[in-house]
Amino acid sequence: MRVAVMAWYGPKFRGVWNYYLNMARVLRAHAPGCQVCIFHAPDLEPRYRAEVEEATGEPGREMPVASRLADAAALFGLRDRQFARCCEAAGIDVVFEQARFLGRNYPLPVLPWIGDLQHRALPHYFTRRHRLQRDIGFRAQVTFRKHAVVSSQSARSDLLRFIPEPRAKIHVVPFALRLTEEVTPGKIERARRDHGIEGRYLFLPNQLWRHKNHMVALRAFALLAARGFDRTLVLSGGRDDFRHPHYPGEVAALEASLGVSERLRWLGLVPYADLLSLVADADALLNPSLFEGWSTTVEEAKTLGAPMVLSDIDVHREQAGHVAKLFDPADPEAMAGQIEAAVAAAPTDREAARAAARLRNLDDQKTYAGRLSTALEEAVRDFR
Repeated sequence: MRVAVMAWYGPKFRGVWNYYLNMARVLRAHAPGCQVCIFHAPDLEPRYRAEVEEATGEPGREMPVASRLADAAALFGLRDRQFARCCEAAGIDVVFEQARFLGRNYPLPVLPWIGDLQHRALPHYFTRRHRLQRDIGFRAQVTFRKHAVVSSQSARSDLLRFIPEPRAKIHVVPFALRLTEEVTPGKIERARRDHGIEGRYLFLPNQLWRHKNHMVALRAFALLAARGFDRTLVLSGGRDDFRHPHYPGEVAALEASLGVSERLRWLGLVPYADLLSLVADADALLNPSLFEGWSTTVEEAKTLGAPMVLSDIDVHREQAGHVAKLFDPADPEAMAGQIEAAVAAAPTDREAARAAARLRNLDDQKTYAGRLSTALEEAVRDFR
């Protein structure tokens, strides 16, 4: 079965891009009957084209990025004929649909993935237009498709509150990571050296977006610093919030007012291999986010056996509540206390912890591949 993935924006939204690449790797390893074919814009850089070929085993295929007019036309029953022709030429059996609704009467089976309903939980973080676009698109997908995928039980519950009786069968398919290379002590040491990290540290690898809730982490870290907590806070990820362009400046002002700047290391975007090394070596992985569909950073920490301190939200309880320290995302003192507890309980043999985590991760990969391939097969079976 050949599965088309529409990577309209390439690595601009790195989380979605990494999801597609990882999906291709896991299916190749554990469901070899499913072959992913990634379609991308003609101007995709060579390094990202190489990522596509490594993950899927074949070069990506070029296609023009669809216009907003095409998106709107799809809601009125018109098809994206150009992409349909691309799929026909590539021998596609089913389309994995994410950010774009392709039309009610598409000539191929389509399986939509609804990543999250953040705009419903945190509407004040979205413009009215963006909320409306997401509402209309998601409703169309679960009305005109017979099957749809979400990444968590939490997302399924959110979806059913919004659309209580969807026509589509909703498949819950939590993803698991398939790492492309092993983390070793040598790689950890090199990553620390390349990024100027000395001593022990906490790691917060999230985009600097408002809902990622960096401010509570800075306040918690200031409380710890005042108690003599001898750690650096290392942060990575893009530092632009496209929905709230003033937010990075607000975070910088808070950092200055708390007087913790000398204890912070802002790395920006780092190579993925370095990110994994830094997750593996951190005293704790932090994720204070207010909302997630299924957190990639949490999966990375789980896969590498790293201690985790996570906001107490539904999806974090579902994803890692049995192994992580959870805290109220509005309470810096609670976060500080859970960081202290996580550091005190961290395994002394990190190599052994990583080895045990790899075994659990292998089972998670097989479960992910099985559930996703079943959803794809059912979408093909029930077409028409």
